[in-house]
Amino acid sequence: MNIKRIFSLAVVFASCLSASFAQDKFAYFDENYAMPLLPEYKAVQAEMETFQKQIKTELDKMEKEYQDKLKALKDIAGKPDASAVVLEAGQKELEGLDKRIQKIEAEAQEESKAKFAKKMDPINTMVGKALEEVSKELGGVYVFRRESAMYIVEENNVSDLVLKKLGVTVPAVPNRGSLKSNNKLGYFDQNYVVPLLPEFKKAKKDLETFQTFLKAEMEKIQTEGSKLMQELEQLGAAMPPAQKQAKSDELQKLDTKLQEMQQAANGKVQEKYTKLLEPIIKNLQTKVDEVAKENGYTYVFRLEVSLEEPKEANISDLVLKKLGITPPPLATTEKKN
Repeated sequence: MNIKRIFSLAVVFASCLSASFAQDKFAYFDENYAMPLLPEYKAVQAEMETFQKQIKTELDKMEKEYQDKLKALKDIAGKPDASAVVLEAGQKELEGLDKRIQKIEAEAQEESKAKFAKKMDPINTMVGKALEEVSKELGGVYVFRRESAMYIVEENNVSDLVLKKLGVTVPAVPNRGSLKSNNKLGYFDQNYVVPLLPEFKKAKKDLETFQTFLKAEMEKIQTEGSKLMQELEQLGAAMPPAQKQAKSDELQKLDTKLQEMQQAANGKVQEKYTKLLEPIIKNLQTKVDEVAKENGYTYVFRLEVSLEEPKEANISDLVLKKLGITPPPLATTEKKN
């Protein structure tokens, strides 16, 4: 059975659980911990690194060719008797080479993903089989993804039992894999809590300021490009070919820079948002851990992984109080599916 299917089923089972199922045993598997310890996974990683190095070598050669031709074209443009025809041909050649580089980069990325997925299929199947065997040996326990829970206890971690089943020896950790005979499950709604935090409201303002800055930078380039375009239109005929080509190259650079900024803008905004949110989420995790320990929970799941859940298992308001925030009166927690 495919390992992803096992985990998906486990999450669906979790959505139907309530306090009345406290006598059942639950376990979790930490894929990010276990996979890198498998010799088969290490072999795949080494193969992928070799493949990516090959692609990088080829792209580096093409990039060097581009830079050499660009330098040669600039040298020609700097001469007073430069041929407009030669300069135009050189410009088109550079544009074509740039497009080929971008095409290879995009195709290589897709090919890399496909290769990795294909090589991981047998490993996922192998781990999935080991997980099934461990679950049966422990009495048919539910096994969850580690990532599906915000809070867990070490006793319910069966990762080392799965690794042992696969012939991998790891240092023993006290109580790991012994499984709790009684479990208390809760869930946390981050989408409800985070917007109520003062730190988050400040982060939103900082992000808006950053977006305004990016917009101003792009508008600045647009203005500069418009002025240069106007200059070329008004004085183009009177300009020497070399000067006209230099102006055209400058305009092309501005246009390329603007396009790159526009394409990268969303990524930069997301990166900034992630950086602003990181300390908030880290502090939030600390409070979730504290609430879970104080109230005897063995699992606290993210609300997103659940299809249906008992309201009394929601620890969101307890976390808000731990953060010194009074929960909104009669607040209803909504999840996004």
